[in-house]
Amino acid sequence: PKQLNTLMRIGLITVTLLAASDAIRHPRFHVAALRDRPRCRVLGCSVPSSVEEMAEAARAAVMSAVVSGQREMTVEAEIVQENDEAFVHLALRCMRALTVLSGPLVLMLPNLKTLAAAEETVSADWPVADRRRLRLGILEYCEPVERAAGVMVAGCSDYDRDSPAHRNACAWLRASTQASVCLNSPAVGLLKFERARFETVFAFEPHHVTREVHRFSAAGRRDAVSHFAERHYVTPQASTPPEGGEEPASAARPNVLGGELPVVTEMLGKAMLYRAHPEPWQVMLALGGASEYERLAQLPARPHARDLHEIVEPQVRARRAALGAALRALRSNVTAEGAGEGSAGRPAAQFRPLSVAGAVGVASQGSGGVILCLSWSDIEAQGAAEELSLYQAVALLRQRCHGSATSFANDDKGLHVILPYSAEEAADARARSQAGGRLNGDLGGACLLVPDGAARGVAWLEQLSLQRDVTPEQRAEWSAMLIARALREARALGQRWAISPVLPPLLRVEGARWLEAAGFGAAAESGAPAEVVELVPPGAMIRAV
Repeated sequence: PKQLNTLMRIGLITVTLLAASDAIRHPRFHVAALRDRPRCRVLGCSVPSSVEEMAEAARAAVMSAVVSGQREMTVEAEIVQENDEAFVHLALRCMRALTVLSGPLVLMLPNLKTLAAAEETVSADWPVADRRRLRLGILEYCEPVERAAGVMVAGCSDYDRDSPAHRNACAWLRASTQASVCLNSPAVGLLKFERARFETVFAFEPHHVTREVHRFSAAGRRDAVSHFAERHYVTPQASTPPEGGEEPASAARPNVLGGELPVVTEMLGKAMLYRAHPEPWQVMLALGGASEYERLAQLPARPHARDLHEIVEPQVRARRAALGAALRALRSNVTAEGAGEGSAGRPAAQFRPLSVAGAVGVASQGSGGVILCLSWSDIEAQGAAEELSLYQAVALLRQRCHGSATSFANDDKGLHVILPYSAEEAADARARSQAGGRLNGDLGGACLLVPDGAARGVAWLEQLSLQRDVTPEQRAEWSAMLIARALREARALGQRWAISPVLPPLLRVEGARWLEAAGFGAAAESGAPAEVVELVPPGAMIRAV
């Protein structure tokens, strides 16, 4: 019996060691074991700097999503779309994350060249057990005839819309029983409502940040008064740079104001839209030749192109203090040329800055740091030009911060809490708006307090808006001032609770920190009565006044 017991122990230890070595060699072990594995995270503001790092980060993101139960997902890295070697490397690395699933696996590729490269890599590097259950094919020629545990579809934008590849891609994604991955969904050709079902678990999308200065004539004549308008563009980077390694300069855009092509076109740097599950979306910026990105914002959902521009543009302007001097130098040079032409018989041109409509939030009764409160009767009062100007600035700033979520329904019922600029700050803000040719609410911030908006004694604190032309620390300080003043006004009006609705995507992550610092929290943890908790929408925050 002792010898039998010893042999059983030796056998158990041997089996354990073999299982451990097999798990090390092959990534196909039980999903529960993955929960303790380190995931790819955006440490500080670093992003993948090579195809290998990007492929590894994508694999970790897909694996994290599979562990968390995500079934339909996309991986967006169009920068490798035209490079077959990098494309296949990324696709196979993401496919390795699906080997944790039990059952057959399918990888559909766009053409014969990528298929041959994938077969060579799989034969050389993949374990035999995983090779046997992996099926490789070309989208245009392979229709789904059976279901599979994990399916990955990698399409090609060169396909014709009438090609069966698009139909086969959608059919293969539906044929998955456990997880399906779409690599570069725009190239696969998924429709908008189809892409809405998928969560983007990894995104690596660099953008160019360019500056253009346009000149145009008010009357459309060369001898008329000339104006200048500066524009910043944040545009997706081309998928493949030229062989020399330099990124191509953006093509000259037509002047939307009419007239000539841009006087100045300058590449300022790069912006990066990055996401690796389970982290939120990251918006980063690297100006000039900087090798490291600086994080500008964290967002819970993918930002729209206009939202990305709203995040990047103010930071670019704030960090280019010499832009005004360069623009004045440009104007002086053009004026000198115009004077020379005028001496030859043509009239000298006169140059004026672009005039932009929009209110400036400056109050004579206060300076920077003074919070003002305006009711609707104050705004509509006879001769209240200053109050009306402040409200116009609030409306413009609110639209920039909230976009399509902007609402004016409660403006006549609430109390407008406003942080105006001082006279000097307002002058600087007006100069920035004129240089950018934009409509902007040039004030520090604002919010709207609606007494008894949800119920008697329960107020809404909504439409919180902060200027983006300042630092995050300044925005946090200003938000604390606005919220504190709004709560004092609510207390004076006999309100017992204040509810902050769900903030728009541009403010949701940063705004949640501001509200938590001000004492707001989830309804279940607020200690509010049941009848008050029922008034709080999902995702909103509440605090006692």
